[in-house]
Amino acid sequence: MDWKKLVLSMSCGVTAVATSPSAAQDGGLVLEPTSEWTLEALEDSCAVRREFSSSQASVTLEMRQFDLTRGVQFILYGNGLDEGLTRATYRVHAEEQRREAMPLFDFETIDGRIGVGFFSEHGVSGFNGRHIDATIDQGYEAGVEDLTFYRAFRQQISLQTGPLHEVSAEMRACVERAMVNWNIDAESHRLLAQATRPNKIGGWVEDEISGTWPRWAFRTRPRAFLHARMIVSEDGEPLSCEIVHAIGSDELHSWACERLMEEARFHPALGAEGQPIRSFWTTSLVYRLD
Repeated sequence: MDWKKLVLSMSCGVTAVATSPSAAQDGGLVLEPTSEWTLEALEDSCAVRREFSSSQASVTLEMRQFDLTRGVQFILYGNGLDEGLTRATYRVHAEEQRREAMPLFDFETIDGRIGVGFFSEHGVSGFNGRHIDATIDQGYEAGVEDLTFYRAFRQQISLQTGPLHEVSAEMRACVERAMVNWNIDAESHRLLAQATRPNKIGGWVEDEISGTWPRWAFRTRPRAFLHARMIVSEDGEPLSCEIVHAIGSDELHSWACERLMEEARFHPALGAEGQPIRSFWTTSLVYRLD
């Protein structure tokens, strides 16, 4: 696939209207919203998007969820921005520490806009752990004023999102409806005692999955940002693997799932009473040979 002809699975929308010049106190760009939030409901995930702009740049933000945890995939792309670095951070509240934005994947849209994508287990929540507590998470999300991204682009950008509790709740409700397509009981997943977790620790996904390549890939050097979902049995055995969202080359989809099915073993999810239940596990994979 010609990287310059990448077509994203996103609606590009109308070109944003520039607002008055603005810059953050620490030298970054402040971008105001120029559209409403829109919701995209797919069988495998749900996403919300909104456009932002200043006199110097315009950006589309997409936040996508693949399950009922705090994890969010962030995609940003736009005009008037310069390519960033391989490591980035972001911040949800001004008083909190920056969060790691890894793995980071850069791309270019078919109309020449540059963009980045990454996955964060914490999403826009201020709490550790993958499980969502509707009361405390929505309280935190209601206090959000902006999302600030550092080193994702050369310029620091601050998107004036306003409170995120309503849009986050819509996205979670959408994912819950989508879980019917996965043969997963959404009701039992609201009160999990323990989510599915790999029996390996550390960076095994990067080392054993996205860090390994088929021989042919060294010739074609494909690049891809993939999100995989595995269905996991009550015994912790992987039953299936599917690439549920992708940017870039589609050549590595089967390779990534084959490697995950070979290497991944799990501690099964536990229901509210502590009983093992059929569940799922998701992960992001970045393939790039620079």
